[in-house]
Amino acid sequence: NFLEEDNHTLADLMAFYKASKKCFDDDKEFNVEAHKFVVQLQSGDERCLKIWKKICGLSSQGFNEIYRRLDATIEECGESFYNPYISPLLEELEQRGIVTEDGGAKVIFIEKSPIPLIVRKRDGGIGYDSTDVAAIYYRLNILRSDRLIYITDSGQEFHFHLIEQAAKRAGWLDEKLHRVDHMGFGVILGPDGKKFKTRSGETVKLADLLDEAKSKAKERIVERMGGNEEGKDTGSKLSEAEIDHAAEVMGIACVKYFDLKQNRVSAYSFAYDKMLDPKGNTGIYLLYAYARIQNIIKKSGKTSEDITKLSHEHVAKIEDPSERKLGIALLKFPETIEAILEDLMLNRLTDFLYELCGIFNEFYKKCRVVGDPKEVDRLIMCEATRLVMKKCFDLLGMNTLDRI
Repeated sequence: NFLEEDNHTLADLMAFYKASKKCFDDDKEFNVEAHKFVVQLQSGDERCLKIWKKICGLSSQGFNEIYRRLDATIEECGESFYNPYISPLLEELEQRGIVTEDGGAKVIFIEKSPIPLIVRKRDGGIGYDSTDVAAIYYRLNILRSDRLIYITDSGQEFHFHLIEQAAKRAGWLDEKLHRVDHMGFGVILGPDGKKFKTRSGETVKLADLLDEAKSKAKERIVERMGGNEEGKDTGSKLSEAEIDHAAEVMGIACVKYFDLKQNRVSAYSFAYDKMLDPKGNTGIYLLYAYARIQNIIKKSGKTSEDITKLSHEHVAKIEDPSERKLGIALLKFPETIEAILEDLMLNRLTDFLYELCGIFNEFYKKCRVVGDPKEVDRLIMCEATRLVMKKCFDLLGMNTLDRI
């Protein structure tokens, strides 16, 4: 009655999936029937399509809420998006001798690879190999992309190497015009060094992780407002609504930063306490530093726009060693971005941002800003630091807070 009933939820889908996966693994008859239904779906069977569309609709509700919280914009092109391209492409590649038959399946052999890409299974079905071949064709020939970056776990690197080589064989990919990179990442471990799971052994859901991060961030904010020295220069006196908003921004920013600061190809251990440590290399430490700069500017009675205008009219004199050190740190930003564009190691940016915040805090301790004869010079330094930090936050997908 799945099609007729309208009260199904995402939780129902998860329950259906777990039950069907168990049957798929334990019941040979169910396994065979499941494969048949996949082929029917791929062939456009009306009833299968209706069920699939309803499942996609329910799934999208959950995904879209996650995307909203992450402030992520997604242009959705799932596997089914490429289905119309698969058969015409395989027919063309077969005519050109690139797709050949092997044991009843249609395959693409890749030089020096012990296994081929299976682009049409013996039962007529299609899989990841078929979809990814169609996808790389679409991206190179229709979107006219000059660089493709595949972001998956590191275990899939060889698969995407084969896809790249198939595109070269087909003449779609020209190394002089195109670049293809695989941006692989490692697994997330729990504090015990094992795969990150709940206490009951379930996979941790991202929505639950974000909720927990927000809850713990809220605890930190309330503690600090109760007298913690850390927040004295960040302009903190927040209403309940402001606390809730700050906790949402801070919790999610900290999750993103904790993930992106890791060497992406290595496994790492996830821990909420480490993620929300206000004195370590964490998102919360960086957000405090940013809020501190905003508060300095506010105390000066000027706006960022005022200081930008001053910087066009006034050449800042850099004399104190702390000023010089901060200026040199800011100048490293462009080369950091260039390095990331080359090797796709985003932890370069988090390292730069953390180092910059430490240098700024040192500058702030040693160099009085508001009320000093060099106030204008130092406000310009503060605003330059704020602008670079904001750009880093934007690139890392982290929202900021003017007050914490």
